[in-house]
Amino acid sequence: MLLDAAREFVDASHAPALVACWDAFDEALIWQPPVALFTVAFSWQRTLERP
Repeated sequence: MLLDAAREFVDASHAPALVACWDAFDEALIWQPPVALFTVAFSWQRTLERP
């Protein structure tokens, strides 16, 4: 199902790589600590995670 969705965004040859990226992103989100939106910690977390 994800592979079909990925084919709508990229060429069929690149679709498996896009699915792998989505899986890696989901895994990274799972390990994120819960930080409240309106705290100083959220501002630091957002700043450190952005490239």
